[in-house]
Amino acid sequence: MMSAAKNGKSPGGCGNSQPGQNVRKVCEPSYAPIIACITAAFIIELCLLWFFFSSVPVITTYVPYTVQRNDTLWDIAKKFAPEEMDLREYIQILQEENKDSGISKGMPVGSGEYLMLPMIEYRQRGQVLWQKND
Repeated sequence: MMSAAKNGKSPGGCGNSQPGQNVRKVCEPSYAPIIACITAAFIIELCLLWFFFSSVPVITTYVPYTVQRNDTLWDIAKKFAPEEMDLREYIQILQEENKDSGISKGMPVGSGEYLMLPMIEYRQRGQVLWQKND
């Protein structure tokens, strides 16, 4: 095994001076760790921005509703679901919130059936985290 002085390299691999020369070369810094840290910080910031400022559906209140003749869950969802929400998602929430009715078991709604319709608003995720429960 050759020593660093014998093979013409200085310890640490920074200089390229020849044996017998008293020239000291300063190593050039590597920017890779700095770039990696800046990139990681940027990605974390984007994730936090998405998390705190994206919107999530929140049930704000319930409205009693009596099913009319020829009503379907789809018709009810079209009337009461927020515009941003997929109607299938609203129907699923409607079924979950009305567990005592037949619609939670996959049965069709019947005329005169009484449902509690969830009124849903989209709120920023950060706002929902610190919202007081009444």
